[in-house]
Amino acid sequence: MSTSSPILPLELEHRIFYAAAYSAPYEALNLMLVAWRVKQWVEPLLYRNLVIGGRLASSSQAIPLFYPDPASARWQMLQSKPTDFLSTAVENLMLLCVKEPSFSRIPALLSGVRNLVVLTVEPVHGALDAFRRLERLDCNYFGHLFDCGSQTNVRIAENPTLAWLTHLEMGTESALENFAVWSEILRLPSLTHLAIAQHEEVASAFETPQRAALVAAMRPTGRINAFVLRYFYSSLSSPEIMMEGKEEFDEWLESNPGFVVLSTVSNWALSWGNAVLGLMPDFWTGVDEHVRRTPGAYDHPSN
Repeated sequence: MSTSSPILPLELEHRIFYAAAYSAPYEALNLMLVAWRVKQWVEPLLYRNLVIGGRLASSSQAIPLFYPDPASARWQMLQSKPTDFLSTAVENLMLLCVKEPSFSRIPALLSGVRNLVVLTVEPVHGALDAFRRLERLDCNYFGHLFDCGSQTNVRIAENPTLAWLTHLEMGTESALENFAVWSEILRLPSLTHLAIAQHEEVASAFETPQRAALVAAMRPTGRINAFVLRYFYSSLSSPEIMMEGKEEFDEWLESNPGFVVLSTVSNWALSWGNAVLGLMPDFWTGVDEHVRRTPGAYDHPSN
């Protein structure tokens, strides 16, 4: 590793190397070999966006992938980093089908994550407790992360892990089925955006109490700016299928500008990766723009 002085002005050199590593995190490994000063600039960007557990076929190949295997050299490299460094460097994290006991060790290692995607295959209640900066959470089963089985002693709104959460997307309607859980989610102190991703009909889960609670939590009386029902259809879905969702929620869309029914193709993992890399706007940015532009309508984005 060279210790030579920069030829370009230091500030300009910093901007060039930082921009290169920001847009292509894998390149940070090579850039770190240029000089010690460059290593200090770009090493945090290598870990800014991480995927742990596996990579979906449609996910971005530009984001570093780690398998939580003690024998893996890459995993050993990650664990060798100081906790203070990782808690500051890692901001966007996708956990794919990581099982216990590996799952519970990750939040303590990466406690500063702000944007978290979790696909779980089994309950891991309490495993997220070490996170204290979560602002966005996208999960396939909310009930795998937080206990939704109780009818009375539900404390989701008081959970410190969710104190700063502004954006929540849930992959099923299971949280709707327990009114106590649904009420607690709507009471999250910082929540402004809520989405439920659906593959089938969802209206049956919205009984009168659930619907009334949601309406009360929406602006102007509440804090929630947007509630999205996100339908995952393939790009070949027929217009008839699309229209079924439209007919179902016409009344909702007319009642509040924050209600959005959004159909999307299923390459969400690639969209998430491109968004955290700064290559395209994220899902929620599109929702906010849509609400401002055409309140009470349907959107069919290309991502």
